Amino acid sequence: MLHETLYAEQRDETGKCVDIYGNASLPTVPLFRNYGLLFKLVNTVFDQAFRSIRHKTKRTHGSFFDSEILTQNSILALSIARYMHEALRIYINKYTSAEISDADFETVAKAFTPKHFIKRQFFLQEGDVCKYTAFIVKGAMRQYSVMNGVENIVSLGIENWWMSDRESYSMLTPSQYNIDAVEDCDVLLVGYEKMAPLVESIPLIVRMISMMDQRHSIAMQKRIHNAISLTAEDRFLDLMKTNPVFLQRFPQNMIASYLGITPESLSRIRKKLAAK
Repeated sequence: MLHETLYAEQRDETGKCVDIYGNASLPTVPLFRNYGLLFKLVNTVFDQAFRSIRHKTKRTHGSFFDSEILTQNSILALSIARYMHEALRIYINKYTSAEISDADFETVAKAFTPKHFIKRQFFLQEGDVCKYTAFIVKGAMRQYSVMNGVENIVSLGIENWWMSDRESYSMLTPSQYNIDAVEDCDVLLVGYEKMAPLVESIPLIVRMISMMDQRHSIAMQKRIHNAISLTAEDRFLDLMKTNPVFLQRFPQNMIASYLGITPESLSRIRKKLAAK
């Protein structure tokens, strides 16, 4: 009953996945107000549960659980993990304009591991190899390098964005970047060794990655063009037009770094625009 209650609002009358408000859109609001606290169970309950398994087990959704340890906490942990995977499923369906089959998504879900990061916690540090790509279910992250004590932000990410150092992830080379959580974050992690088989066996994953690569290339080309050709004010106006939510989710000093200007310059630009 608890499990059904947690997921009662995840599908409409036709069986299609929806958000908690019944909208067929990518989820950005968690089911639980104490989501981060509950999610920590995902990182601990499973380990405790499997260590406690004895000879008497029963099969539940493809995994073996001792009937005595399937407690309320583990049910909550399973529910949170399922919600996070459901967010990824909705993303895949919307991004590819198709619907991934249950069998294919079961394979996908097994490759992605839920993880909770607290604010300011590192996902990647300079000099380390980026072993995972993170799909952000909830929260905000940034990718940046540090030169002479100055942070230079190259990427910002929020719900339904991906964060990774692509070069380090694919080439297994030390990264020159840091990636950390700007807010408490709930993400799904996938390693290269688990992603590669998905690309080989699931057509929708191939389509999704192809579209992601195309859009990433377009975005990077536009970002380079803006940095070279536009004034600081025009870069800020473009950000307001393309990603206005960034202005609410990230502090001014991070927005300034992302735009390649000083916080003082950004403050002057905002005051100038406000006076118009």
